[in-house]
Amino acid sequence: FVSSVLISDINMASADGAKSVNDFIRRIALSSYKHSSSSTLAKGEAIVVDESARRALGDESVMEAVRNCSGDKAFKRVLNLFVSGLMEEAKVATIQDRDGWVTDTSAQLSEAICHVIVEHRRRAEDTRLDLTHHAGKYMEKVLQAAEESDGGNSKYNRCKIISESMMAAARRPLSDTIRGEYGPALILAEKAHAVAPSPVDKIRHANSSKETDEVAFRRDQMDLLGRRLFALGSNFTPATEQEVSLSAPLITELTKEEFDGAMLRPLKFKLTVDRASTMETLNAFFRILDKAGKGKFIEKHLLGSTNLVGNAVQAIPQDVDNSVGVLKALVRASPATGTKAVSEALSQALKNSSLPPQTKSSLVNAFKEIALTLSSLRESGKSVDDSGWKSIAENIALSSIEDSGADGQLIYSASQAWTELTGASSLPKSKLDQASLLPKSKLDQAERDVLAKNRARRGSSKAATRPGAEPMSTSEATRMDRRIQAKQGAAAPNVARNDDRSNTERVNSSGSGRRQSRSQESLARTEQDIISKNRERRSTPAVEPSVDHSGEGRNISRLDNRINNKIRSEGGSEKQPTMNSKVE
Repeated sequence: FVSSVLISDINMASADGAKSVNDFIRRIALSSYKHSSSSTLAKGEAIVVDESARRALGDESVMEAVRNCSGDKAFKRVLNLFVSGLMEEAKVATIQDRDGWVTDTSAQLSEAICHVIVEHRRRAEDTRLDLTHHAGKYMEKVLQAAEESDGGNSKYNRCKIISESMMAAARRPLSDTIRGEYGPALILAEKAHAVAPSPVDKIRHANSSKETDEVAFRRDQMDLLGRRLFALGSNFTPATEQEVSLSAPLITELTKEEFDGAMLRPLKFKLTVDRASTMETLNAFFRILDKAGKGKFIEKHLLGSTNLVGNAVQAIPQDVDNSVGVLKALVRASPATGTKAVSEALSQALKNSSLPPQTKSSLVNAFKEIALTLSSLRESGKSVDDSGWKSIAENIALSSIEDSGADGQLIYSASQAWTELTGASSLPKSKLDQASLLPKSKLDQAERDVLAKNRARRGSSKAATRPGAEPMSTSEATRMDRRIQAKQGAAAPNVARNDDRSNTERVNSSGSGRRQSRSQESLARTEQDIISKNRERRSTPAVEPSVDHSGEGRNISRLDNRINNKIRSEGGSEKQPTMNSKVE
């Protein structure tokens, strides 16, 4: 009796019916309107069973009323009403044997259900409440309880109507107001499709028909998911983190073949046209894959045509957080190959001398985050191939970090992260602390001094040969020589050689290849020429102040002794060292 009265109230006219439904939605959207009220249940049932009122549930004015939901409980009450309306519509359409699977009302109700779920996700009080899961469980319960009349085709048809209506909602083109609704639509379509029994067909066996239907449905579902996540075929940005999370159950179920087939093509296309915006999508997407234990899916796409590593590094200036998040996901997916590829890409990027300071800092911080991620991965107890990490730290990471020109404290913390991860040598903290207090103009020089010593220290594992001496590898020594020559300018080539071999060459060359004996006078003149030339060459020393010159005097003394020996051998008398020669 109550229901019949309410139906007559709702169905006075189409406009009045929509207004009555709108008012009802507004009332149950308020937390003060209790779901347990008998009048609430009666009116909700009346709306569900009345065709015009059911159609009004999908009206735009009703969607506006959904935005008045005051909390999680209100959203659940509205969602239950919409799902009940869709169940009823599928039942009626099956009984009336309407043409096609999707009716106008079933399409509108499917869109309304997805809209409620997305709106709730934006304003959820309890982020653990998953209304997609709630709606799916409710649908399964209703469908499993359906009477299997007409040899099972009735239940199959009802499931098919719901499934196809949800797929239609997912196929709607993206717009400013339709964002992320494809996720719940695809999930609920799968729920209804899974409950559906095999249709009874007099020509084909049920099992073969069911198997073919399953394959086709899954293919369409995954292709649509990939196109919507990466906004293929539209000018809209790809999915946000929140929108990706709405599709998490589907991403978790992906197979390797489905990832390579349905996800990779739209992903690669979007990277070429909108790299920066795609980072948020990839960051959220890869986190879900990693949590599901499917991070290996992306390993073979680190480089090559997809080049996930290179794209993420290049996007750091535009979206540092999500780009670094992608890099972290890549090294988790591939601790050996991924870590090397990411480190090399970051190192190469830091070689660009025109980078602004903020970008340099972001790249150094990315190095730090990679080391912390690997440490966390190791501590998780998973089997990790870390055999190459120390080599990467010593040959790529530490030198790139230390030469970056970033803030001193950031350099120290990034270096320490790699040191703690691998045990490789890093900066002495006391020196970095002192350097960080210097003015910026002096900070760079102080850092370079400390870093040069650190690189020399890493050049060899052998102990120092004498106190204060540090072993240096050939490559490090070569780099140090180049830096010294750069500071000295053109003076470096004019440094006099005072070793025995060079002095012998000078004495021999002064005679122009003549081997006959020379007089004492000519030899004395040769000595003066040599001393004069050495004085000219050393007039502007091309060595650093810290270089020990004590060996020069010994070399000159040896030169004098050799000249005197030469004179004696030719029968002359020794030439006493002059004051000038002693000085030389």
